[in-house]
Amino acid sequence: MLSAQFNVKVAYSIGFSSPETNNKIINEFNLQNAEVIALEMKDLGILHGIALGARYKLGAGAFELSWENLGQSVRAVGENINTTLFQEEVFYSFNQLSLGYENYFGIVGLGGALGFNKIRIKSKIANSDFKEQLVADSQLTFRFNLSLNFDNSNAVTFAIKPFIQFPLSDLDIGTLAEELEVSNQGEYKESFPMMGISFIFYNGSQ
Repeated sequence: MLSAQFNVKVAYSIGFSSPETNNKIINEFNLQNAEVIALEMKDLGILHGIALGARYKLGAGAFELSWENLGQSVRAVGENINTTLFQEEVFYSFNQLSLGYENYFGIVGLGGALGFNKIRIKSKIANSDFKEQLVADSQLTFRFNLSLNFDNSNAVTFAIKPFIQFPLSDLDIGTLAEELEVSNQGEYKESFPMMGISFIFYNGSQ
C-alpha cells in the first residue's frame, strides 16, 4: 500500500545568474558614463526571495506545485559636471510558477520541474520613488534539482535543494539598452540561466 501525504511548503531561495547580454549592456553603460560615475553599476548576479507551494507525496515520490519570487537591483551613483546627483537604478523581478516531480532515496531526492517564469525589469523615474517598466515578458524553464531532507519531528521537515535552471526561450531586453542610452549593437536577446539553492520547510514528516 502506498502512503499519501499533503504538505505545505515555505522556502527561501538564492539564485545566481550570469546573463551575458544583460551584463554587456551594464558594462557598456559604465564605460559611456565613466567620467561621472563614482560607484559603477554591478552585473546582475545574486537574486533572492521567497517561495511558497504544496507537495503531494505518494510513496517514494512527490508532485510539487510552487510559486517563487526572486529579485535584485543594481545601481550606479555619481556626480554630474554641474555637481548635481547622477543616479541610475535597475530592478529585476522573477516570478515563477512551476510543477515538478521528485523521487526520494532515503534522505536524498532527485527531481525536475517545468516552470512559467514572468520577468520584469524596471528603472527609477529620475530621482523619485516611482518606477518605469522596461521589460515585461515570460519564458518557459526547466529546473533540475537534488535535495537533502531532514525529518526532525512529525511536524516539520527541512530540505536543502541545490538546483540548475535552464531557460527554454529568450527575451528581448532592448528597452533596457534604450533606457541606459547604450549604443545599438543589434538584437538584445537574453535568457537568464540560473543556478542556486533553496532552504525549505514542509509541514509533516518525510
